[in-house]
Amino acid sequence: MHDIKNASDQWYNATAGCGSFHLKIDFKPSRNESLSIEDFDLLRVVGKGSFGKVMQVRKKDTQRIYALKTIRKAHIAQRPGEINHILAERTVLALVNNPFIVPLKFSFQSPDKLYLVMSFGNVIVHSSFCALIKWRSQRRRAFLPFATRRKI
Repeated sequence: MHDIKNASDQWYNATAGCGSFHLKIDFKPSRNESLSIEDFDLLRVVGKGSFGKVMQVRKKDTQRIYALKTIRKAHIAQRPGEINHILAERTVLALVNNPFIVPLKFSFQSPDKLYLVMSFGNVIVHSSFCALIKWRSQRRRAFLPFATRRKI
């Protein structure tokens, strides 16, 4: 028997095309339970950065695949302003609903690391999008002095 608040079992009509689909959801709220790195199986490293790395992980209780971003506290504490950047990143990922931003599913910490757990499917798109923005910004800065000199 399922708790009514924690289950959904419905048929939905398709909004594009024709037909319908059945969607059944059973879940266990875990807001009061703290997460740790022990709740995940590490599958592979997706990428590495100056503060940490991003790994593909599987949450042990649900078997769902996520991207786990680890951030070393010691590295961000050494650079002024980085703590605010990390907190802003966490807040944006948690609050924004946009197809170009990977949603934050969970966050937790250990004594030496911060962990951001995000949907895995969009991580590559998110990383590519961020890389494109960074590349365009660097290109624009490199071009700006030349363009300014030319106008004078």
